[in-house]
Amino acid sequence: MLPIMPPKTWPRSANATRAADPSAPAEPSAPSSWPGDRCIGQLRWRGQERRIVWGIALLLLERFISATTINLSPPEAYYWNYSMHPALSYLDHPPMVAWVIRAGTLLLGKSEIGVRIGGLWLVVVSIWLINALGRLWFSRRAGLWAALLFAVIPVYCAYGPVITPDVPLICFWLLTIYLVSIAVLKDRPSAWYCAGVALGFAMLSKYTALFLVPSALLFLIADRAHRKWLLRKEPYLAFFISLVIFSPVILWNYQHHWASFVFQFGRRVLGEEMVKPVRSAPHSFIEYLGIQAALIFPTFLAILVLSFAVALYFTIKDQGSRWKFCLFFSFPILVFFAVYSIGSAVNVSWPLPGYLALLIAAHTCYRYLHFKSGQRFKLAQRKMLLFSLYSLPVLYVLIPFHMTLVIPFVPVVKEVTGWSELVKTIEREKTTIETEKNETTFIFGMDRKGTTSELAFYMQDFEAVFSRKVLGLNALGFEYWGTRVPPPGSNAIAVDDQFPDIALLQQHFMRVDAQVTVVPIVRQGKIVRRFYLVRCYGYLQLKQAAIAS
Repeated sequence: MLPIMPPKTWPRSANATRAADPSAPAEPSAPSSWPGDRCIGQLRWRGQERRIVWGIALLLLERFISATTINLSPPEAYYWNYSMHPALSYLDHPPMVAWVIRAGTLLLGKSEIGVRIGGLWLVVVSIWLINALGRLWFSRRAGLWAALLFAVIPVYCAYGPVITPDVPLICFWLLTIYLVSIAVLKDRPSAWYCAGVALGFAMLSKYTALFLVPSALLFLIADRAHRKWLLRKEPYLAFFISLVIFSPVILWNYQHHWASFVFQFGRRVLGEEMVKPVRSAPHSFIEYLGIQAALIFPTFLAILVLSFAVALYFTIKDQGSRWKFCLFFSFPILVFFAVYSIGSAVNVSWPLPGYLALLIAAHTCYRYLHFKSGQRFKLAQRKMLLFSLYSLPVLYVLIPFHMTLVIPFVPVVKEVTGWSELVKTIEREKTTIETEKNETTFIFGMDRKGTTSELAFYMQDFEAVFSRKVLGLNALGFEYWGTRVPPPGSNAIAVDDQFPDIALLQQHFMRVDAQVTVVPIVRQGKIVRRFYLVRCYGYLQLKQAAIAS
């Protein structure tokens, strides 16, 4: 086991002191016996800096290419439906993701890149913010390495090519802690008010942003240098500002019987998960750790764990505000979801904001470990890091290629495969029925949200698409979007990615074709997934269907 603190006989040069004690303040390089050593070191760092910047730029380019070539995933199509139904909030999430998507589609039209362009810009801003945080609390190198790690870690790299509420959440989370850092380090009271605005936007992105409040409070309580802010009005006014900005979500929930709060906070105890088999606590927790390790990548997770351990050690020793900052802006959310995973399933994205404060310390902690290690361990560290930094970008380049052309013997990502082909078949079926019956035909998906959302996006006339609400079944957000219903007696095409429930359809239509149309999606000569279409004639509205049954 490597000791955290260096022995008393450790070299006392400036660089050695910083490597041995990461809590030590920045110092100029110690004079060298030969002045050229320092110049060579600076040249090497400048070359490394250029490589890091180019690496980040290429990773951003890869994100852009993926965003333009890959079909929307069902959640993305669902969030696009958010943007087509403006509201103060939504059942699943606050409205920020809808605003971001709406801005992008107004700029670039109804397209994959139009839906995702706003998220790509937020990722660029996030990279700038995490770089600025690293420079503010540690050093220029720490900032650049934090930006590189944020750009290359798999689970963060997914953001940009995919737009979810986590994209604006991470951006405004970073903006909030950056403005808090400006307030405490540069003694600027007005920065607290800006932090309150950023916190409000973060809460409008996802409810997870609420963890910023206890994080900031614990940081101010633990750090003597900045504890004075607890006696000043600015932090409390900042929190009040955030609540004012968040108030549309509270109002929407009040108008809809607290539906979103119950859905997000109550369903874990009273909802669907209660019918699932109860897993043993060790199995559940180990599964959580395994998923986190796989999607963060073992090398980078090890660096984050090291950063957490070092931050915890120096916080206990009451050394350095920056370590308290890193610890308390990660500790609450990470520990909460780790404990929560013991009895319940945890979505991989929920704890992600907690790793951000650790990323800014990663370079300093890695150099400390490298400085304290033996020659063999140093070599192993370097090889693991280089393997991760060079192999993952290659994988990211292959992903969009695989999703469009399919690499042989590699499983297909079904969620983003086949929607365009499906819609072409549905359009032909719809035209055929309308020609035969001389009546308009509507389309509806039989799952809760995914199929309906994709059809609404890819169909030319999304007004012809309905959810399974027409069958009296729960359809999540579609339950709240208008009172539009198909006219009685109209015909329909039911769409599902599993064999449909014909008996259910017969309860709501006068006649249902016994023959189910199968739409195979073929890649490289193999069927990778199937969709099922059912022609339905003479729609019975829900009251009529109830009477008939």
